[in-house]
Amino acid sequence: MQFEQGTWTCPAGVTTARVAVAGGGGGSGTRYVLGGKIYFKGGSGELITTTVDVIPYTAYNITVGGGGTYATTSSNTGAYAGDGGPSSFGSISARGGGGATTKKSGTSYGSGASGGSAEKEN
Repeated sequence: MQFEQGTWTCPAGVTTARVAVAGGGGGSGTRYVLGGKIYFKGGSGELITTTVDVIPYTAYNITVGGGGTYATTSSNTGAYAGDGGPSSFGSISARGGGGATTKKSGTSYGSGASGGSAEKEN
């Protein structure tokens, strides 16, 4: 999982900002079985959209979460794709989506992953 970090400095005269913070998507996976491939999708990251109070000339930390790693396997032990990374703006944080699993369980050959929480908007 890769991510980027940086800052945003509030310009003069600005006292509120509308922000959208989205966590990175979970990694997908492939399982080779019965002469073919089965694909599993990772979950989407949480999305938070809100308006925040800001202070002119103040720098706010920003983190953009990366997508989860890919997984592939042909064994019954399976493989697990990586979860997506969290993203943030100041104190607002959005979780990344879950990574897919390609592990065989009973008659199932794997599963997609759950996404982040439902979109929040203030």
